[in-house]
Amino acid sequence: MPQLPDARRRAARRLAPLLSAAFVLACQREPTANASPAFAALAPDTTAITATVAGVPLFALIDEAAITDSDARARLSAIRSEQTAAAVRVARLAPGADTLLAVGRPVAFDVNAHRRLVFVGTRRGQTHSGMVSWEGALQGGRFGQVNVVLSPAGITAGMQVLPPDGAVYSIRPISGALHAIVYVDQRRLPAD
Repeated sequence: MPQLPDARRRAARRLAPLLSAAFVLACQREPTANASPAFAALAPDTTAITATVAGVPLFALIDEAAITDSDARARLSAIRSEQTAAAVRVARLAPGADTLLAVGRPVAFDVNAHRRLVFVGTRRGQTHSGMVSWEGALQGGRFGQVNVVLSPAGITAGMQVLPPDGAVYSIRPISGALHAIVYVDQRRLPAD
């Protein structure tokens, strides 16, 4: 795999947190009147999205009908109603997920039966309060990145693959170990 020049790699590392924050803010904005139409429905095989680290699942998809807590259902509904949410799946985070994320360790995201995105950890940090951050670079000759923050509330993550294979996914906490995995319609991001 070709390596990025050092200057470009350093610039990407400096920009990653800013891009992730801007992405999360953009996804939470109100819909605009000129928003483009949503993506066509995802293929049925995307219901099997998985993430594994060294063969260990990072999360397991669940039937959202199992969510009985009204606050959790309201958070899920709010995520589904965001203008950029093309598809939303519900997953339960595996216990000890923070121990699976390490520098140099690959995380494989099977986003459907025909597409595997492999990110290798490039940076990991932990605060005194126990929050863990992890960054990974996309492998396989394509440019992309993933930024993950594990906090007491759960995982917040943004995963981006640049064109021509462009795709954006986010992972957001719902309640406890329950998380929303969102396939983002980039065409509906605000133009500003």
